[in-house]
Amino acid sequence: MVLPPPERPALSKGLVTTRTATLLAVGMAGLHLLRFRSPFYTLDDAWISFRVARNWLEHGALTFNADLAPVEGMTNLLWTLLSTTWIAALPSYDPIFPARVVGAALYLATIGLLCLAAAELARSLGGKEGLAALLAGTLAASSGTMAYYATSGLETPLWTFLLAASLLAFQRASCGRSPTPALALGTLLGLLAATRPEGVLTGLLLIAALGLWGWKRALTALLPFALLVMGMEVFRLATYGELVPNTFHAKPPSLELGIPYVARWALGATGALGLLAILPLAREKMGAALATLVLVMMAAAAWSGGDWMPGYRRLLLPTMALYLLAALGVAATSGRRRVVGATALAALLSGSAFMALGGHDSQVYAHTKFAWLGQLVEETQGIETVALVDIGRFGWGFHGSVYDLAGLTDAHIARLPREGARAGWDQAYFETRSPELALAITENAIAFPMQEPLRPRDMDESLFQSILEHGGYRLHTQVQMSPGFWCMVFAREDILLPEDLWGPPSPIDFRQAVMDYYERAGTFSDG
Repeated sequence: MVLPPPERPALSKGLVTTRTATLLAVGMAGLHLLRFRSPFYTLDDAWISFRVARNWLEHGALTFNADLAPVEGMTNLLWTLLSTTWIAALPSYDPIFPARVVGAALYLATIGLLCLAAAELARSLGGKEGLAALLAGTLAASSGTMAYYATSGLETPLWTFLLAASLLAFQRASCGRSPTPALALGTLLGLLAATRPEGVLTGLLLIAALGLWGWKRALTALLPFALLVMGMEVFRLATYGELVPNTFHAKPPSLELGIPYVARWALGATGALGLLAILPLAREKMGAALATLVLVMMAAAAWSGGDWMPGYRRLLLPTMALYLLAALGVAATSGRRRVVGATALAALLSGSAFMALGGHDSQVYAHTKFAWLGQLVEETQGIETVALVDIGRFGWGFHGSVYDLAGLTDAHIARLPREGARAGWDQAYFETRSPELALAITENAIAFPMQEPLRPRDMDESLFQSILEHGGYRLHTQVQMSPGFWCMVFAREDILLPEDLWGPPSPIDFRQAVMDYYERAGTFSDG
């Protein structure tokens, strides 16, 4: 969407022009992207959306398992729909590569929009627009989280792009007389809500804040926003029979997890003092609006339980607002307020450095092994259902049904009582689905006799416990996915995997090996 120009005089040049500042910031961001040029800077969840998109193209069902009742197993409806464009155009290619290109382009556009928003905000406050653009752009370009997620395959770059465009539209709607910026704001916020669920809260907050400049402007923005959100909810209800994505049930709110998540972000990613950015402009309507957005979205992230992914992506919205506030605190204030703004700005930069140097803003995902496993299962006759946690990249290669142990794409599992990171377990339901294969991840390989306890991931423990208690599956092989990361392939007792594809079956009796170890150790409870 092309936003209308603000009803303001042309930007003054000053020490650095807004155009020069924007080009510098976009250039720095482009260089930062090189840090994540490896194709392994991706996340498994990206392929969940891609498989849903492919099922929509091939089966007319916007769901992960086309053979079952539709389930909204993703939280990025708009990104999933957008991904159908390159999946349809390049059906024989891994969709992660065009997704990374699109994500990088959206990321660079986000940097440019943030620079423009900072410049226009500074001008409305009587500050130095070029300096504000340069500082906000530098802060955003320094963020490893923003750069990493631009190439991750997830919806994050679309989310940040729409957020930056919304902040720019918000500024223009607050200072102009035309209704067009307010209409643009409502439309952008509606698209934001369709990109991630927290976009609904973000939209309501910004529209309510626009009411500080007049209720007519707020109502103008509310109209397209409400129409888009209501249309999305009608679609959800008609397609899935639910008003919220399935992940709302699979990942229930948890203050126990969310408060430490937000605290770590505040102490690390913002350099401990980054939140001071809300103070210099706290008495200005615009500053108060952005500060409220920061605090409310922090509280929302804490309530929701945070996120397991690196870099605190759930807090990118308050992070971007802090970047704007810190830049304005330096470029549009003086005296003590400028000192506070400069302190916050320095802290935010140090936070980005801390995250990068400590490797906290990214992770590497060896997706080629899961791609190989998915293709191997696809080539194996008689395999209709596979149970595992890492369903994304595997599920792109394997077209059959996937029993999602984490419950993201399974409505029944999502509603079972959870134990920490472990999804609920229903043995009768597992036996009803009766997957021919079950894949589970451990930190170590199993041998006979075992010399150390098996160390499964929390999310895979229920599967191991089921096999130990109820049997029905035998260990066929173990695949090392990466250092300290093993995948155990269990086949149902009546399934014989062809040796020309899978190799000979393992001589290790999994149940006997585990029981033997704990019998020798004198206890079974530690397992």
